[in-house]
Amino acid sequence: MRYGKSELAGAITSFAKKWLHFSRDRFTEKGYRVLYGDTDSLFVESGLTDESSYAQFLEWGKNLAADLSLSISSVIKKEYGLKSHLELRFEKPYRRFMIPPLRNFPGSREENTVQNLELIAFNGQFTFKANGITRLEYYDPRPLRSGKIGLRTWNTKLWWNNIRVYSLDHPT
Repeated sequence: MRYGKSELAGAITSFAKKWLHFSRDRFTEKGYRVLYGDTDSLFVESGLTDESSYAQFLEWGKNLAADLSLSISSVIKKEYGLKSHLELRFEKPYRRFMIPPLRNFPGSREENTVQNLELIAFNGQFTFKANGITRLEYYDPRPLRSGKIGLRTWNTKLWWNNIRVYSLDHPT
């Protein structure tokens, strides 16, 4: 038996959307570039350089989240006459951020089909291919030489299998 009400779910979703848009607008007003936002997260360009330390990125993010939490608390008090118990969290910094276009390419919406996705990074040239067709290319004049790769899906039945990461002498 389900106890949820669709009206409650709708209210939660619309309230979350309101604050996601508020956050985006607040960051933009402060001169930050919002790179991406979805459901419960925003990705914001810090303006820090590659020479900045991990600690500097963390401090920047934590300060940004604390400032936004105060701004939201102020608006909640003003609009609803309530004390906010919302505290936003800065999760982690990324030195590079790229979202390959995983939607709207031939076969991308078909269920139970295998899609071959490739992300090639070589001497600053980044290429994303889906089923052998190049979907995105860009050049980074100062590429990072090490780091982590994050794979995320949303609103999809996509899952990852047979992931391989290896060094290339030259792109294939």
